Amino acid sequence: TNGSIADVIILIVRTSPDRYNGLTMVIVDANEARKAGTLRHDPTPDKLGLHCSPTDNLIFEDCVIPLENVIGGPDMIGMGWLFANATLIGSRPMIAAQAVGIAEAARDCAVESILQREQFGKKIYQFQSTQHIIAKMQIDIEAARLLAYQAAVAVDTTPLFERENIMELTSYAKYFA
Repeated sequence: TNGSIADVIILIVRTSPDRYNGLTMVIVDANEARKAGTLRHDPTPDKLGLHCSPTDNLIFEDCVIPLENVIGGPDMIGMGWLFANATLIGSRPMIAAQAVGIAEAARDCAVESILQREQFGKKIYQFQSTQHIIAKMQIDIEAARLLAYQAAVAVDTTPLFERENIMELTSYAKYFA
């Protein structure tokens, strides 16, 4: 995300064959790597949304990363999976919050539509079944909002390397929203 325009890139690299403990998180000076010709990227593919955030394939060839660029220092070599997982868990409340906003916009469009349309000589909003649908939308939005808030508080109050303990909660929020 944003790799094609970033000055600095946080990258997960494989430093040993071990599936989880073989990953290390490093900082790459993207400008220096581009100048050296060791970093290039494929063009941004067409996307349905999030046009303000380019998502590209980054290609590193013979890119040398100094040991001091290991996030957390050399003692953190092999800890990249923990950093990545903690980051993914921490981002779920943000995705849930985005979904709540989209759901609110969809509800607003639905309400606008039912206030204008008529069927069988009556405004659609006068039908009880339509009112039930809008009420269910509102209940789901509020439930999603509360799950997103609960997940956000859990992320804020849980130390980075203990976030696996809140994985279910953050997943529920993202899934439901």
